Amino acid sequence: MTCTSPLKASSFSSSSSSFLAFSSSPPWKYHVFLSFTYEDNDQNFVGCFYKKLIQKGLYAIKDSGQRERGKSSSPEFNLKAIEESRFLVVLLSEKYVSSSRCLDELVKIMECWETINGQVVVPIFYNVDPSAIIEFQRGSTAAEASVKLEENFMEEREKMQRRREALTKVATTTYGWVSRGWEETMFIEEIVRDISDKLHYTSSRDTCNLVGMGTHITEMEKILCLESNAVQMVGIWGMGGIGKTTIVKFIYDRICSQFQAHCFLANVKEDFRNLGAAALREKLLCKGLLLERKLLNRWTFNAGFNMIKKRLCHKKVLVVLDDVDDWKQLEIFVNGSAWFGPGSRIIITTRDKHLLEAHGVKNIYQVSYLKNDQALQLFSQYAFKQNNPRMEYLELSERFSLYAKGLPLALKVLGSFLNDKSILEWQTVQDKLTIIPDLRIHDVLRISFDDLDDTQRDVFLDIACFFNGWDMKIARDILECCGFFPDIALAVLKDRALITISDDMLLMHDMLQEMGQEIVRQQSKEEPGERSRLWIPEDIYQVLTTERGTRTVEGISLDMSKTREMHLQPSAFTGMSHLRLLNFYLHDSSTGYKAKVHLPHGLQSLSHQLRYLHWHGFPMKSLPSNFCTEKLVALELPYCRAGQLWTGIQPLVNLKRISLPQSKYLTTIPDLSEAINIESIDLQGCKSLVELPSSIQYLSKLEHLNLRLVRPLKIFLAELIQNSFENFI
Repeated sequence: MTCTSPLKASSFSSSSSSFLAFSSSPPWKYHVFLSFTYEDNDQNFVGCFYKKLIQKGLYAIKDSGQRERGKSSSPEFNLKAIEESRFLVVLLSEKYVSSSRCLDELVKIMECWETINGQVVVPIFYNVDPSAIIEFQRGSTAAEASVKLEENFMEEREKMQRRREALTKVATTTYGWVSRGWEETMFIEEIVRDISDKLHYTSSRDTCNLVGMGTHITEMEKILCLESNAVQMVGIWGMGGIGKTTIVKFIYDRICSQFQAHCFLANVKEDFRNLGAAALREKLLCKGLLLERKLLNRWTFNAGFNMIKKRLCHKKVLVVLDDVDDWKQLEIFVNGSAWFGPGSRIIITTRDKHLLEAHGVKNIYQVSYLKNDQALQLFSQYAFKQNNPRMEYLELSERFSLYAKGLPLALKVLGSFLNDKSILEWQTVQDKLTIIPDLRIHDVLRISFDDLDDTQRDVFLDIACFFNGWDMKIARDILECCGFFPDIALAVLKDRALITISDDMLLMHDMLQEMGQEIVRQQSKEEPGERSRLWIPEDIYQVLTTERGTRTVEGISLDMSKTREMHLQPSAFTGMSHLRLLNFYLHDSSTGYKAKVHLPHGLQSLSHQLRYLHWHGFPMKSLPSNFCTEKLVALELPYCRAGQLWTGIQPLVNLKRISLPQSKYLTTIPDLSEAINIESIDLQGCKSLVELPSSIQYLSKLEHLNLRLVRPLKIFLAELIQNSFENFI
């Protein structure tokens, strides 16, 4: 059954039946408020703009409509109308910044924008550049007018400061439209179309991700059919980078309050591989759907299904599974619609349409590419920090938009890369793209990578091969110890739209990660041991078992659940003298020791360049005697077989984390007196541990000490650190 409930502009204020109604926002009396000077109105731009809004069915107000009769409404009326309007359109001009009334109006507009949920400011730079607004103190015509204004009102310095701040905010923190060089009718039509498109779907001040969103939301509204009590599974399908996650996040934010319980699981594909099925299911059920953890802990993996069904079958729930690529993920999370109560919705995003069809998902929305005008607008937001390209860049902007093929990710990356570059530099980039035969999206994305310096490239490739999804602080510490100046490099990558940072996690889009990994593979197509980074299990198996690793190898990251058993020779790592990261991990370690990398004849050496050493089930009784720990940032050996790691005092000035959980043979940890920067020690479940070094009480930066299930140390612990620090487990 298909349900429709189209939104109409004329019924906006009463659209509470729509799933996108703004329950947390005030009831809007007006769609659009226009702020402008009387002089600019005489140019007829305002009249044409207002007329176009009315033709679109939008309820717009321009100073209570009395300006046409040569009168001005009271300031109190204008301020109230600003509070009650959804879109606040500001016509910035040279005359605007010299008008006391307009600037006071702008102060109110920016205050409302910052405090009222759902309002959107739309600056129009009318025959003036944004830079003239931002730098109005530096000699432009607009600046001179503002300075004169200040001279006339020196006694009102505080008011002037608020006006300055409002001008800066409107010119720098919102996406505006620039009129210079454009045919006026077309310019007005583009702005009105964009407002109309976003009117019912915008709740965030960051509107750049909402280009073209109107079409997507209208279609999703039909498919979701929230007025129906049937339990429905809905799919969102499309290629990587096309905006599936942006769409589903927007929908989730708008409708989650209508459900008794809700959960958004991002990066399901990655988390399923990294954390395992049990951990992800617990995340869904305990965090999102509010089941008690103590009940979950009593369930076996299979028996849990019946209990889940029993507890949730009467709840109306919303579940979003973002980026699914395996039918097992759907079986674990949504094993039949009978799990959930009437009216529940399960939304799944994926690149694989067949996966949805095989799981019985009938309502599937295919995300299409942006249209040419929408693509140009999104590109302009990143290339120029405004909604339309500068006139002198118009032709080049249109070409770059075509290169990106309407793919939002490519438009953002390409636009961010070209921001602040000269026309000559733009033409050079265009020439590069023109000569590439059979141009692919990866070729477009690669342009931004090629422009990075060596350090920034290294950081990008480390994230693509190793650190995607990692805790930001841990990755940053490792990168810093590698001499990569991570604060600068990460800021550049973020500005170029090559990474994002969310909830203190370092994230890279799948397509960018694939591009980075392909760059590394191209370093040596036939010989993995000649590549800088290794993460493919079969490549790692080949390199280690044949001892063909070279000094080129800087990092190895192996998911041991995906590899064959390896019995290595003592010299397996000898040739890799520049190895700085070694990560043999097992994500689901709850079942104990499952290591597949064995050293039957011992280990001769490890690289002195190691910054990060994680080896699940490390099979040796101690680390190699010649191993230098000077550059180590993190030492993690869960379930290791070591009795002690090393003897004597080692240089540990860079060490910040030491993690040895469930290492049942460990009897002591080494002297840590040199580990002056250590922040975390995890010794949970080290049942044979009988003593801690006395130096632990002098570690001033130690924030976390986990001694859970280390029973023989209980009395000793109380005596040792009673007065040292409190944050321990």
